[in-house]
Amino acid sequence: MRSSMSTRGLYLAVAVIGVALWGPAARAERAADPPQAQRDAQQQAAYEHFRDGLELHHRLLFEDAALAYQRALNGWQHPKFYLYLSHALARSGAPLRAFTALQQALAGDPKALDAQDTRTAQVVEAELVQQLAAITVRCDADGAEVTINDQIWFSCPGERRKMVRPGFYLVDVRQAGHVPVSQSMTLRAGEWAVVEPNLVAKEDAVRVERRWPRALPWGVGLAGIAIAAVGATNYARAARDIDGLQRDIDGLCAPGARRCPSSAEIDDKYDGARFRQIVGVGLLTAGTGTLLTALLMRLQTRDVADESVRRPSVEVLPLMEGSAAGLSLDIEF
Repeated sequence: MRSSMSTRGLYLAVAVIGVALWGPAARAERAADPPQAQRDAQQQAAYEHFRDGLELHHRLLFEDAALAYQRALNGWQHPKFYLYLSHALARSGAPLRAFTALQQALAGDPKALDAQDTRTAQVVEAELVQQLAAITVRCDADGAEVTINDQIWFSCPGERRKMVRPGFYLVDVRQAGHVPVSQSMTLRAGEWAVVEPNLVAKEDAVRVERRWPRALPWGVGLAGIAIAAVGATNYARAARDIDGLQRDIDGLCAPGARRCPSSAEIDDKYDGARFRQIVGVGLLTAGTGTLLTALLMRLQTRDVADESVRRPSVEVLPLMEGSAAGLSLDIEF
């Protein structure tokens, strides 16, 4: 039993269950014993297995007692057999199986359990609730499929509650044409998670936003203008230099001129001007490309899923308040 149960509560639970097992054992046997005229061979064999289980139970051999009760149930689905099986399983460290057996005991003929049996069932249930956890899913979407840890659970709409061992769980809710909803949780003993998924159509769950921050395309565009301006300036200056060089050559090398530049001098000046002109063309091209890039960045958008629709409403509650069990008996396994 978990430490969440007080020491006083633990002693009380053990005392009540002890009284239920030891004190009224003969009365329990009589209550489980149908009239001879109604008992067939199969029920008689089941009853003998139940008596064997009681003996093992009294000797605190809970695992062996559980096996005997299970053999009894194979021949006769009596609620009292389930009740004692539940207690034996709880004491042998199988709380989930014990809870299942307890629910089967309480779901049977209410006349098959007397007042003492009912009190015993309440004590066992309160103890098991503190050892287990629970998950409830409430879903209104018609046809949505709910899974827990990749295991199919049920199809919506509806509400289901499931008892589980403490630990990590992943609840997925999926419906065609809708954004799937996932919720992970780690439940401790005595905790109850209530999940309410909000399924949203995919077209309603997508928003359009600019791909780039607003200032970035403007910055790229200004850089492109600056690069293109430098390139255009270099190209224009190089073109003027080439025209000036041509005029100088024509003037200096005219008939009667005192000095005509050598071919080497002309080639050096012309090559330098041409190089600057090529650089200017390259910068102008790069600047124009940068401007086009800025324009595309300004126009680019992207579809972004709204993550808020993927987060279902989740509430974690205690399974018990005070000494009262907080479980209904329609839990599905």
